[in-house]
Amino acid sequence: MYKRLGVILINFEHMRQIKLILTLALLATITYSCSSSNKDNNPEPDTAAQVETKVLPKASSKVKFDPFNNVEDVRQKLSAVGIGELGEWRDDEKGGYMSVTPYYQFGDGDMPNNLAYYLESDDSSAIKNLRIVLNINNGDRKSALLKLGDIIEKTYRALGMESDTKIINELKFGKELKSESDTYRTRTEVEKSRIETWKFVLETK
Repeated sequence: MYKRLGVILINFEHMRQIKLILTLALLATITYSCSSSNKDNNPEPDTAAQVETKVLPKASSKVKFDPFNNVEDVRQKLSAVGIGELGEWRDDEKGGYMSVTPYYQFGDGDMPNNLAYYLESDDSSAIKNLRIVLNINNGDRKSALLKLGDIIEKTYRALGMESDTKIINELKFGKELKSESDTYRTRTEVEKSRIETWKFVLETK
């Protein structure tokens, strides 16, 4: 009888252990499920940072000479100066952008003098430099330089700038000159070959 009672007690103990193991397994399953659910609803900090971080397009940099940051405005204002309308701001197929006028002819003779505007940049959103190019074809150098000086003065006014009288006065005598401010540089320069070519250049810093 004692032997039989011992077997019953052993079986009872065995079943209790099995029940305990099953209970622990069930609790582990429930805990894992809750943990997985929380992870789905609350991503880890690194993952959250990756979700919120966006790559923004690089902003075009503004140039120091403020008028040059508005290409269309400059085109319209200079087109009204009187030597022709500036063309579309376009890719120059050399890695840059440009807008030019047709050559404006003036003076007497079979080969009149001519003038043109050039706007140029390596950035589509802003002008980097403005050039006025004068070709003296008929030999009337004095009146050609006076005309260039007049267009330079009108250009300053069109851009809302104070005229640089020193550059214009020196130009009348065929002298090159450079000038500089906080936001831009200007200069006149001459190239002599078969004809005499003068340039006025205004470039942003």
